[in-house]
Amino acid sequence: MALKANGAVGTVYSGVDLIETVEGLAVLEVNGTPSGRGVYLAWGIDAGEMIAGHLVDRLDESG
Repeated sequence: MALKANGAVGTVYSGVDLIETVEGLAVLEVNGTPSGRGVYLAWGIDAGEMIAGHLVDRLDESG
């Protein structure tokens, strides 16, 4: 669901806020400029570094 929401907005990277309802998950918000701070604090993952690497790889592929 998060990947589909990201694709609908057309971003390479976004923050997707989901909520659990009695009918299942629902998208609350798709943020095109999310902060990776929460991910880093919770998991020790540098999302900015990963995103930059992904974008460089895409540029390399496009020649």
